Amino acid sequence: MTRGFGSFYDILLALHIVAVAIWLGCNFAMGLGSGRAVEASAEVNSWWADVQGFMGKTLKNVAFLLLLLTGVGMVIASDEVIKFSAPFVSIGFLVVIVGGALGGMVFAPGCRDIAEAYRNGDAASGKKTIDKLGMVGAAESLIVVVTIFFMVFKWGGLGG
Repeated sequence: MTRGFGSFYDILLALHIVAVAIWLGCNFAMGLGSGRAVEASAEVNSWWADVQGFMGKTLKNVAFLLLLLTGVGMVIASDEVIKFSAPFVSIGFLVVIVGGALGGMVFAPGCRDIAEAYRNGDAASGKKTIDKLGMVGAAESLIVVVTIFFMVFKWGGLGG
């Protein structure tokens, strides 16, 4: 693996780290913001749910795409040192796919449901969905952090 200051691999690695920071940053902002907004007015909660939906559709989707592209690029740029068959690589790809799926299948519709519930005066339903998304978001964030450890320490080896 050619490793020097500013090597292509290092540039991809830096972008990969930025993408993970965006993903986790969104998760933390969304979770903490929801926890703070839940006692606020219906207008604030519906607005915050719309903001979360926007973050998921823009920032998190960019992060997922960037993670996927830089991950593939790093394996290719590693000059066969890291292989696609490496367990930590497979886990990384799986977590990105799961994160993207959760975004589209759980968080996006959940944010729409929250906004709609608060707009319709159904705070109890909105709160219930906020709690559900909070649990899923916390679990997703934990999985991302564990995956970071798999990546950094290359648990499972480099592939063979």
